Amino acid sequence: QVMELNSDGIVVTGFVDDLGSCFNRCRVNVVPTRFAAGIPQKLTDALSYGIPTVTSTIIAEQLDLQDYQQVLIARDAKEFVRKVIELYTDRELWEKIRKNSYKFIENNFSREIMKKSLDMIMQKALSISNDKYQ
Repeated sequence: QVMELNSDGIVVTGFVDDLGSCFNRCRVNVVPTRFAAGIPQKLTDALSYGIPTVTSTIIAEQLDLQDYQQVLIARDAKEFVRKVIELYTDRELWEKIRKNSYKFIENNFSREIMKKSLDMIMQKALSISNDKYQ
């Protein structure tokens, strides 16, 4: 059914091995997720490429993203449409969101941050393990 949406105005690519090739051609990313669990990986990938995004409240809340800061947040279909158009056409807003997207990833998902988080988890696990056997 999704493939049937393919038209002059909509490109349905199907499965993509490397999203980077898609992100490099995008101006705006749209994440209208209604149900979620875990880290929204495709959103964090898009943010790491500096693709300004309009997302749903549930995804924004998962990552503690703020409206008109790192992303634009939409609560319903009409707001999604309005905010996608706004983000696509307002160059100053687009640049701000792009810059803040990079900062968000750097501050929360960079290699250094992930290494520190993993080190803390391992230290805690080792501490619990040591306490258990003493």
